[in-house]
Amino acid sequence: GNGGALCVDASGGAELNYTLIKGNTSSGNGGGVYNQGLVDVMWSDVSVNQAQLNGGGLWNNNSLGINLSLVSNNRLPTGSVVRGSQEGGGIYNIGSTSVSASTIAGNISSFAAGIYNQNADLWLTGVTLANNSASSAIGGLESKGTGSSQVRNTLIANNLPDNCGTGYTKTILSNGNNLDSLNQCNVNAPTDQRNANPRLQALSYNGGITRTMALLPGSPAIDAANNTYCGFYDQRGFSGPDSGGIASRNVDGNNDGQVLCDLGAFEYHPGVDRVDVFLPLLRR
Repeated sequence: GNGGALCVDASGGAELNYTLIKGNTSSGNGGGVYNQGLVDVMWSDVSVNQAQLNGGGLWNNNSLGINLSLVSNNRLPTGSVVRGSQEGGGIYNIGSTSVSASTIAGNISSFAAGIYNQNADLWLTGVTLANNSASSAIGGLESKGTGSSQVRNTLIANNLPDNCGTGYTKTILSNGNNLDSLNQCNVNAPTDQRNANPRLQALSYNGGITRTMALLPGSPAIDAANNTYCGFYDQRGFSGPDSGGIASRNVDGNNDGQVLCDLGAFEYHPGVDRVDVFLPLLRR
């Protein structure tokens, strides 16, 4: 059936707060969540789920919101060269989906390992979409048909075999301040970066309740976002200096005197987020 952990019908709804959806299996669609109603996911972890058809982590045909959460290491069968199944290792969307301050990483499928969006509306704001892997095509984001994928303050990087694919009409629209580690995702606004190495660390616990992909010092994603759309916190729940009693994730991460937030779901805090270097033990 559909929905390894949760199946929501057209008249239903669910709010998943501080929820772990892990290790579930579906013989149909939606290894973790199958949604035809209204589902909101916040401060949650959807990981290591598996489906046989589409949507290894989440499958959506109505309204899905994901905020301050992790979608990782979900999978579909691989090896298919025929379209129509094994699409959307992390998220499969044919409805309306909004993702903010969240990480989508390490998901596996035949096609569109990170996110599959067709004839639907998708919004990505402050998202890290990285290190997803497709066996046939498009490791990061595939968006086509009617509708669109609108991206802002988002980092799309190091997906295999590519980030957004080639050879099809993409419905990806940049709202500015994005980074594509290749040059495939239609991010062509003046504030976008292409062919840039974001200097991401592996998915790990860096504070907060879910794993994140930390930015290394010197990353071009640091202080590269539009503050208007950054929100109160990064995925970890970290915020910067108090500004008039209002929480904000904005931090001067590159010490240039400007308090700007970073691209993606992780906000780099100088002096707080450090890189541990392990040296070999030498014995005389």
